Amino acid sequence: MSTLYSQRSKNKGRTKGTVKLTLYDKDGNVKMESIQENIITNVGRAHFVDQHLPSPAQNIMSHYGVGTGTSTPVLSDTALQTQLSRVALTSTIKHASDDDIIVYEATFAAGVATGTLTEGGIFNANTAGVMLARSLFSPTVVKGAGDSLRVLHSIEFLPAV
Repeated sequence: MSTLYSQRSKNKGRTKGTVKLTLYDKDGNVKMESIQENIITNVGRAHFVDQHLPSPAQNIMSHYGVGTGTSTPVLSDTALQTQLSRVALTSTIKHASDDDIIVYEATFAAGVATGTLTEGGIFNANTAGVMLARSLFSPTVVKGAGDSLRVLHSIEFLPAV
């Protein structure tokens, strides 16, 4: 087993996350758009392994959280620094033109997560749970009470190097 593990470690595939944020005003006009990268956490990587077992122990990814924390994301993160709100994902799909990308979508409606948002993450529960990925928002998202925020968070599986 150790020889197999050593070979796997040398040819380890990579993952990359991208977050697209679109903020809309009360009339549906785009106020702001940004695209940024994120990290896939250690517990998030372990989650992918769990999901391929015959009887996974963990729930599938189901929620997106946003918050006001400003610490730099690190692989050992297990939660947002300062969570403000978490909502159920509106969809989880395979990218239309690339089999190596999964896209998680969430919408924070008017009146939900109002404030200056600085971080976000994908989770497998409404509270606590496994955080697959975490991102800092730059620029920050200033979400007014009448605004809505659409999040498209994609995870791409890259070839080994």
